[in-house]
Amino acid sequence: MAQRGIALAAAAVAVLSGLSTPAHAAGEIGAVTLGWQAGKVKVTWTEAAPVANTITLSTGQELGTTTADGANELLVDRALIGTSADAADSVTIVVSDGAVASAASPAFDRYLPQPAKVTTTLVDPDESVRWSVPAAGADQTPDDPLDVAAGPSYAAKGYGTGGGGCAATALPNSTPTSGEIARRTNPYVIKVAASNEWGTVPSAKEARGSVAVSEVAVSASSGTGFGYGQTDLLSVGYGVGTISGDPDTCLRFTQWSDGVGPMTLEARNNPTAAWTFVKVLQPNSVGAYRLSVPNVGAREYRAIRATIVRPDGLIVYGATSPAKPVRSITRVVDAKFITPVIPLGTQPQAYLRVDPEGSQQAALQWKNPSGVWQGISYKTLASGRGLLSFPFNRRGTAEFRWWTPGMTLPSGLTVEATYSPVFKLTVQ
Repeated sequence: MAQRGIALAAAAVAVLSGLSTPAHAAGEIGAVTLGWQAGKVKVTWTEAAPVANTITLSTGQELGTTTADGANELLVDRALIGTSADAADSVTIVVSDGAVASAASPAFDRYLPQPAKVTTTLVDPDESVRWSVPAAGADQTPDDPLDVAAGPSYAAKGYGTGGGGCAATALPNSTPTSGEIARRTNPYVIKVAASNEWGTVPSAKEARGSVAVSEVAVSASSGTGFGYGQTDLLSVGYGVGTISGDPDTCLRFTQWSDGVGPMTLEARNNPTAAWTFVKVLQPNSVGAYRLSVPNVGAREYRAIRATIVRPDGLIVYGATSPAKPVRSITRVVDAKFITPVIPLGTQPQAYLRVDPEGSQQAALQWKNPSGVWQGISYKTLASGRGLLSFPFNRRGTAEFRWWTPGMTLPSGLTVEATYSPVFKLTVQ
């Protein structure tokens, strides 16, 4: 009885004094430490007694749980922790027993800045292109337990057409935030990715750099069949070749447009001769490049567009058009009979005048009754003119024409042979 009384008294004292027997006391979870292991965040902590734990990010994102008989550590995939484009953003990792005890890690950042803009700059005199991105914001939690490097590293790639699809080429860095690209023949876009311990993020599509290429073509037209001594009209087509669409599925696209700025026209006398300057062309009132040139013999022309930087910042590499041959054909000024109707027994007189005015040996032909052109006689021209008398004793009307051979002019330019228009003789 005495012992039972003592026990009851002790219980009463315990109730009156507010004593209890909790599962854990405050402060049982010790320091939370962080580190990297195999690309994941390793969270470790200490505790006075084994207990199941829940590990969360201070934002509320659950990262995982442990059992009471498990180790006091957790490997967390960095994707669960996420990233932030805000340099001032910081978080902690909290370990809790789900009841009263918890502890937080030191604050750390998840800063992974997406390159906001890829700037391209033309570098003279070799016309290389320098790409650059703005430096990342300063680390607001320097030397936090998960910091690996002072700042992100940047890697650039150039995307252009190749092999029937989109070809990516790694571009060099000359500084942490820039690099230089040698001149290229084809257009391309530049995508820059930022990387640090939290992963890699590419530049936004609208922030990527772009380099275009001029496309130039010369065409020629003539209302006189490119006759020697006449005027030919040269036109220069101008387009800008770019890479359109997303760089990962890029397509080359040429926008043929009105001209902006000068174009240089050059000519040469034959495919092995040196090119010589003709004129600097400016676009006309409708943005077209046009030039009337005298036909002084067969020549080749080409147009050259210099590299420019457009007002919108787009670098457009210059280009040289393919050579455009322009023919030169002997021009028949006049071909006729002095007297187109003659009596039988009279010798007709066939007249020819051509340009260039040389000493070509022209040939007179007539269409025989079988419908075949047949030679009658040759005539050596004097200053491009000739008059030929010949016997022709066939009654009726017959068709005639002159053939004039090509020639090489004193300038070294060539002129092609030609036939005159058909003219008629009637013998009565």
